[in-house]
Amino acid sequence: MTSSERRPPSRLVAALLAIATVTAPCASFAQQPKDSSAIETARNLYNDGRALKDKGDLRAALEKFKAAHALARTPITGIELARTHASLGELVEAREVCLGIGRTPVSQEETQRSADARKDAVKLAEEMGAKLATLTIRYLGAPDNADLLVTIDGVSVPSVAAREPRKVNPGKHEIVASIVKGPESKATVELKEAESKTIDVKVEPPPPEVKGPGPGPGPGPGPGPGPKPEERKMSPLVPIGAVTAIVGLGVGSVTGLIAAGKKSDLEAGCPDGKCPPGQHDTLDGAKTLGNVSTVGFLVGGAGVVLTIVGFVSSAKQSGGAQKPGVSPWVGLGSAGVSGAF
Repeated sequence: MTSSERRPPSRLVAALLAIATVTAPCASFAQQPKDSSAIETARNLYNDGRALKDKGDLRAALEKFKAAHALARTPITGIELARTHASLGELVEAREVCLGIGRTPVSQEETQRSADARKDAVKLAEEMGAKLATLTIRYLGAPDNADLLVTIDGVSVPSVAAREPRKVNPGKHEIVASIVKGPESKATVELKEAESKTIDVKVEPPPPEVKGPGPGPGPGPGPGPGPKPEERKMSPLVPIGAVTAIVGLGVGSVTGLIAAGKKSDLEAGCPDGKCPPGQHDTLDGAKTLGNVSTVGFLVGGAGVVLTIVGFVSSAKQSGGAQKPGVSPWVGLGSAGVSGAF
């Protein structure tokens, strides 16, 4: 026997590999240990769902079938879940469950009932596919390369697929769309079974970004300090005049009161304005006090004038005017100031 006769034909090798590939998933699936608790729970949930469906409570029955199918993952739980979705108008969900049943590996222990459920799933998937509506959205105001944020019935749609025709359930749908960072726009649309519809949604661009001032140059000499407020200097005439006024008015007041008292005494001791020799000293003292009082009031008045001139002089010096010259003077029985302003 030649070497070519001992080598197995290539077609036979390919067939054996194909059989091994097909049977491997089934064998792997069959060898997985069963969770008896999960299967029993799924059975009870399935029966509860059937009872609720018979009563007309489809929404509650749907939740039971979802739980049962999540635990058991059999064609029987799957077809009942798909039929309930279809009864509620959720054709997209019903078709997806049916397609999932077709992807479920066939168990070696699978019954005829499960095999029939698989066939029913294929038919139901075809029926649901023919009834699905098609929605296309055009975004008015959005550039072709704009990054979009879109939700349909609260479900986010990727930006790259937002402009593509989308399979949806017949009925009413709410669309929320915007350009990234732009204001949201909303729209509603209602479609019938197998209907294709295009809807326009107007979107607005985001508001322009307000940029703050950029970083300034590096550290360097900044602007110099502004002009200092001009300090107002007080003229020395103010305190001198104030002291002079206080002393002069004080002396004038005191001596005046004393002179007035002596005058009253003289009026009593000098009838008809003639004073006897004994009252001459009193008369001279009264005159002296009167003169001192007069001089005191004059000096006090001069002090008031000096104070006023000092304030005026201070104001003029602050304004840059020439400093005035003032010279006080006091004479016998008189006082005053002189100078140029």
